[in-house]
Amino acid sequence: MYRSGRYFRLILTAMCEPNNQISSTSSTTNTLLNDELHTLGQKSRGSPITTDEAQNRLTDTLKETIQSGENALIVAPTSLGKTHLVATTPWRDHPELTGGQPVIHISQTTEARDQAAEASENAGVKYHVLRARTELCPVARGDYDDEIRAPDRMTPSEWFDQKCDREGTSFSDAHKELFRVRRSLPCSIDGLCPALAQYDEVPRDEDKKEPTYDVVHASAAFARLGNITYNSNVIIDERPSFRAEVNKDRLRDGITDLLNLRSNEEAGTYTWELLIELVKSRPEGSEELDGWSERIAEYSELFESGLTTTERFNSGSSIHELIPAIGRAICAAVPVGNGRYCGHDGLLKVVFTRNNRIRTVHDAPDLSDTRCIIGLDAHPAPRLWKLNTGYRLPVRTLLTADENQYWRTVERGLYVVQVDQYTRPLTKGWRNSSQDDEVRLLVESLREKYGSEFRTCICPMEIESDILGIMREAGIGNPDTMYYGSEKSRNDFTTERVGLLVGCIDPGDEPILDNLALLGLHAGPETVEDDNGEENRAYGRGFVGLDADAAKEFLKSVRETHIAQSIGRYARDRGASGGAIVYVWTDAIPDGMVDEQVSGVLNRDSPKRDRIEEYLFENQESTTYRILCDELGVSKPYAIKVCEDLEKDGKVRISQGTGFSGADEVMYTSNERETAPRVDLRIDGGTES
Repeated sequence: MYRSGRYFRLILTAMCEPNNQISSTSSTTNTLLNDELHTLGQKSRGSPITTDEAQNRLTDTLKETIQSGENALIVAPTSLGKTHLVATTPWRDHPELTGGQPVIHISQTTEARDQAAEASENAGVKYHVLRARTELCPVARGDYDDEIRAPDRMTPSEWFDQKCDREGTSFSDAHKELFRVRRSLPCSIDGLCPALAQYDEVPRDEDKKEPTYDVVHASAAFARLGNITYNSNVIIDERPSFRAEVNKDRLRDGITDLLNLRSNEEAGTYTWELLIELVKSRPEGSEELDGWSERIAEYSELFESGLTTTERFNSGSSIHELIPAIGRAICAAVPVGNGRYCGHDGLLKVVFTRNNRIRTVHDAPDLSDTRCIIGLDAHPAPRLWKLNTGYRLPVRTLLTADENQYWRTVERGLYVVQVDQYTRPLTKGWRNSSQDDEVRLLVESLREKYGSEFRTCICPMEIESDILGIMREAGIGNPDTMYYGSEKSRNDFTTERVGLLVGCIDPGDEPILDNLALLGLHAGPETVEDDNGEENRAYGRGFVGLDADAAKEFLKSVRETHIAQSIGRYARDRGASGGAIVYVWTDAIPDGMVDEQVSGVLNRDSPKRDRIEEYLFENQESTTYRILCDELGVSKPYAIKVCEDLEKDGKVRISQGTGFSGADEVMYTSNERETAPRVDLRIDGGTES
């Protein structure tokens, strides 16, 4: 059921058809959509560049970069063919480019990995796919859960999940241990387990030391394998993230358990809490520092070595594989601002707060022995690339902003229509009861306008089920959705011609401050002083400080990058789709990506607007903005905006300078007051009927 919006009369404004009538037939809808695409195409701006020219630049830049053996971050628009180029090139035929070394193609999802592998298959290049344990090992997958038992009375699949996912043990080590306990495993009867055998002669022939494949496809987790990346050309498709998935509470307990396991003291002498308090109490004076350093050294010594086999499998507690390195990082931690401490052990970094809360553990792979690292990204955040690769990758941009705009619209046929002018972060769901009503009206209007051409939407995960329900209630029998964060490298909406993006996601301040801490940067939330002299978060998401630009970059990397990536799911193949229009119900859109702006749902403003219109309608005589402010208690800028909106709707007439002392006068001219919401989706600049 709709809430209040269910009962409003929906008036759909003029949409490019001369008689302002909307036909429900497929042919009329198609004509309307093609006319709108043509209208938008006529407005396209930017510097002309053809798809062939853009793709040639991509090819030349990638080949020049890999030939140089230097690291780089190549910025190319979505759907230009970055993944396809890497996946379909017979790299072994070009040792002059690769240095005779393997090409490792890193994707961010298994779906993207498999699509790249399919492209390699179709192109006839020799490829290999590195797969996860549950894809190749039947024991880890659970095929034998009813037949055999693992330690601690677990099924094999549960035991592997416990050891590999929650405790960070490598699959190889876990598999060896289970094999030792069981003496044999069904996956290894005919030889090595397929999940372990997949590394045989990958990426090089053991005898000739030459690449065995044109390209090796893998997900980001495999970037940690030094034997795969050693002296290889590592091409990372889309920015990865290497935040360790660790349970913060279990991690604290595990640190205490390991400390007591390795010390000869009674339990409780060495604990997580005592360690953190010791780190935070680092003295300023040299005399006190000596005693403090001795105590820290005691902790550091207990963390010095990695886990032994006994600690890993027989300790009786869930001690994560990373705990020794995390402990060393904590011992080395220093305050970095915003109530945070950051320490590192090699590439592993830990951020915790002065309240003893672990904020994040970041465990980037060691890529120092690669031949080169090449990042591919349409909307890069260079600092976050550095965080996740360990290197500041020089940026190489293929197209200028004007060329990008032209190529997206004219060559690709992808047009973006911003609906309204608000940000609408919906990370935690609907922020008020009217938002879903407004989206219902938008969905109904798009369905009425475009018929079966409109059936897809991308939105925050928290409202995805609501959106599916709204679309079905609007008569869309087979709606399809994605949520922000799942859109990278997906081709699901390639042939869709109309789409809707609802709201955006917002990381909040804390993750941004964590990134600043991880990179040793300094900025803080913008604050304002209230009437009591207390500092509070300023409205919006502003930051101040030396590295405020970095904080803004991190915010955009979540808000705008997901929006841009989601827009890019459409019109990925103009030959298949004929072009697409994407309506975006947020203003968190990167510069240069908005081709048209429409009002969206009208007459759903706050009660203040309702009071202004009611006052004008009942008085039926000229009045001024000052009178509206005095009578209704609204600000003058707000009164002006509402009156100008009403004038656009044809309800009032504004006479400039005709009132007392040259004041503007406003008069309600409509015979009746329309309170039902209307939806303005006009993209041709026309007027309402």
